[in-house]
Amino acid sequence: MRYTILNRAALEKRAQRTDDPRHRYYVALLSATSFDDYVEAIQGDTPVFPSTYGRGRVPISPLREYLYARDDRRWIEEVEQAKEDPRTESDYRDAFARELAEALKRTSADRRKRLVSAPKKARRITVTKTVFQRSADVVADVLVRAAGRCEGCRLAAPFRRQSDGSPYLEVHHIIQLADDGDDSVENAIALCPNCHRHRHYGQAATED
Repeated sequence: MRYTILNRAALEKRAQRTDDPRHRYYVALLSATSFDDYVEAIQGDTPVFPSTYGRGRVPISPLREYLYARDDRRWIEEVEQAKEDPRTESDYRDAFARELAEALKRTSADRRKRLVSAPKKARRITVTKTVFQRSADVVADVLVRAAGRCEGCRLAAPFRRQSDGSPYLEVHHIIQLADDGDDSVENAIALCPNCHRHRHYGQAATED
């Protein structure tokens, strides 16, 4: 079972008490992310006999100290096993949308509490992506036709490309290629980023 740390300061304080043989349990708790990893980090389940507990005559096993940190002190909390990583970019987008919906249901306080023990660096995963091999001539012709103006809102491109200084517009297929639309000039328009996102994700999106 995986766990997340709720009170890192308390675990670190215990880990620094080298006069107590249980300190190695807390060193392991800090470095591991699951009970199995915790036991492996300790290199076994041999109990220790701290002099501060039962005059050194009571054995304290790794499991007992784990349960103490989890249940009595609430320094750690077990979490559900992470789901399998998404295999495709579409799977990833769908999974993230579900996670975002759940996050928005939580209170601000709950989100802040979860963020305390959340990793600061995003984990990198590999997914597959299927793309259409588009015609560069279609893209070029549509951009020339637009002459630097969005064919959705009719406003000038919001900025210029860093690469060549040309107006930044994105070529969008009116009937998407995934829906068997043609990769043709007639089926494409040049849009600013805002209008392009609206065509894909906006509510009640319509063609102008």
